[in-house]
Amino acid sequence: VATGSGLVPALNRVDWQKIHSAASFADLEGDGFAQVFTAMAQAFLPNPNRPPFYCDFMVEMENGEPVAHPENRKKQMSHFLLDSMIDEYADNLRSLSGIKFDWGRYDTNQDHVYSNQAFTRKLDGLGIEHEAEEYRGGAYDKNWIENGRVANEMLPFFARHLKTGD
Repeated sequence: VATGSGLVPALNRVDWQKIHSAASFADLEGDGFAQVFTAMAQAFLPNPNRPPFYCDFMVEMENGEPVAHPENRKKQMSHFLLDSMIDEYADNLRSLSGIKFDWGRYDTNQDHVYSNQAFTRKLDGLGIEHEAEEYRGGAYDKNWIENGRVANEMLPFFARHLKTGD
């Protein structure tokens, strides 16, 4: 699940011809976007009658060319992007004892930075209490190091907000 769609349309990030010509997931190795978007399609656009991946896609091939399929895109993104679900679940979010997320300012995929910034503003606009932080670093380089974000941010947050049987 992602917070939002980012700056670059998902349709432009993927080698759709590669996906549609692949005979197995192994044929997508080395192409992270092809692997991710195929897995997303399997999760949100299943089609048991369509081997080898048994799913439909946001982009289908027509006359050998990739063509956006708006209905499939809408279905997939409405179940994958948190910002598309927030209005429906705003009351549930308000009932939580805590929400916190963060992102690395120097994430190699700047869509993540933009989407998280937009998502925290959307939560603010709906009056949903939360903690959101952009930290100096990449997506993963500050998490599991000594005194990293897991030890200094995540675990203390859980300690403050998780209910125990005591």
